[in-house]
Amino acid sequence: MIREHIGPVGHAFEWCAGPGYMGFALLGAGLCKRLTLADINPVAVAACRETIRLNGLEDRVSVYLSDNLRDVPEHEVWDLVFGDPPHFPAALQRHIDGGFELRSVDTDWRVHRAFFEQLRPHTKPGSRLFLTESRVAGDHDDLIVSMAQSTGFELVEPVWEYPEMRRYCIHARIPTEE
Repeated sequence: MIREHIGPVGHAFEWCAGPGYMGFALLGAGLCKRLTLADINPVAVAACRETIRLNGLEDRVSVYLSDNLRDVPEHEVWDLVFGDPPHFPAALQRHIDGGFELRSVDTDWRVHRAFFEQLRPHTKPGSRLFLTESRVAGDHDDLIVSMAQSTGFELVEPVWEYPEMRRYCIHARIPTEE
């Protein structure tokens, strides 16, 4: 989707990166020159650091242990922000039961709201946002689009549906200055 709808960018950021599967895939496919990853889970961040070390990517990839963007330095500004963020309790009860609430569930949309409140300083005119979300517990795309718009993003294309996976994607951008 990123190759088809956005193309290569200079600096990409994976929000809620976990072990960085999507980010490292973009980097490996030449869809970004630099990559920044962040996650609240120290085990996931350690896995990212090991991948960076094993592949000699220290000059191209940064990773932060951070609750949303709280501990990401202000000098980090991205052309593309993407991710598959945590979802809501009804969608992932099995993760709560397994003790993984911090990493898998966004109770009351707290994680999403904080992310959008902290995002603007890390973007610039033309920055793109690409999020994959779940429809398992209902349709919430209007809520997420409105959160993105409150940060200055505008929807680029209609929400893409993946009914077989009960997923959808949002693609938005910061308007470019005239």
